Amino acid sequence: MCLRITALLRGYSATEAATLSIQERRKRTARRVGFIAKAVYIGVQVLCLTILLQSDSTLGQAWRSTQATYAWSFLVLTFVNFVLYLALCTSSPGYLPLPTADEESVALNSKDQVQVDLDSDLDPAVRVQPLPYPTNHANYINLAALGRNPASEASRAEGPWWNLPNPGRWCERCHAWQELRAKHCHACMRCVRRFDHHCAWTGNCIGEDNHARFWWFLTIQGVLITWGLLDAISAWNLHPVLDHGLFPGFKISVASVLLFVTFLFDWGLWIYHTFLLATGRTTNEHMYRRHGPVAYLQHVPRKVSAFDQGVLHNVYSICCAKNPGGYKLPPHDQLLHSAQVETFWDNRYYSCCR
Repeated sequence: MCLRITALLRGYSATEAATLSIQERRKRTARRVGFIAKAVYIGVQVLCLTILLQSDSTLGQAWRSTQATYAWSFLVLTFVNFVLYLALCTSSPGYLPLPTADEESVALNSKDQVQVDLDSDLDPAVRVQPLPYPTNHANYINLAALGRNPASEASRAEGPWWNLPNPGRWCERCHAWQELRAKHCHACMRCVRRFDHHCAWTGNCIGEDNHARFWWFLTIQGVLITWGLLDAISAWNLHPVLDHGLFPGFKISVASVLLFVTFLFDWGLWIYHTFLLATGRTTNEHMYRRHGPVAYLQHVPRKVSAFDQGVLHNVYSICCAKNPGGYKLPPHDQLLHSAQVETFWDNRYYSCCR
């Protein structure tokens, strides 16, 4: 029984595991978990809505009366929330383009073009012959084709990759050119620009192209959940449980608990992502900047947001503008100066959400 449940959650059986690669196993597991999470999300929404409409709450009474404007307003907001949810599930988070067949062929054959040892003291401008990629991208492709470690080679030859004129590195998993702030998602098997996180509830990544949509979804859903929770409370105030027996009270109790838990979860996420958008951060950078895979932030002072350009510009860049030129880290002296400046989030009296 346990093996069947494990296979159901993973998306593959124990016999199939031996024939599947790690990437394929991760992909199947992510799809199965995403499917289950979506089913749970939609099921909770339908259950709470059904209980509220059938209860003696303000919403239930309005739905059964001839003047159902109040109920229809709630249903319209529910429909808008569901449309935003579907749009978020199917939207592109900003996947980085994969190399074409011709470009990948050139990259794989680049070891025949490289005649100069990159460990030598020759001028960096003549180390690698030109390829149809940015210069530092060509360096990474050539190094990988020669069987070398791109990260260590680039660090020794040209300094850290994030300090290059066109910062980026080659993704060894999907072969995309991974610019600054991008990250490879093991569930989607693609690199995402300005990667924030992979959302299990939507089965999709949150990145540069849909982070604003995710924030609006949290906002609309938070208003809807708050409305539903207040309506469930009205059912308790208007008609106590003892007047109607145990079962009617049990149903509204289930809806109240579910709405209260989702109320805390949704508004907690809303506050956190509002902070991230206002300060120019991402979940990936904020959570793992010190002891995780975000190497380009390990030299940045702890309380400094390296990509912060002011609240208005941060919000505008996510909601209204794209960043085709990519991201670049400020000079180290500027980062050190920013560490001495007091802000609303970090000052001499308190420090919030470092």
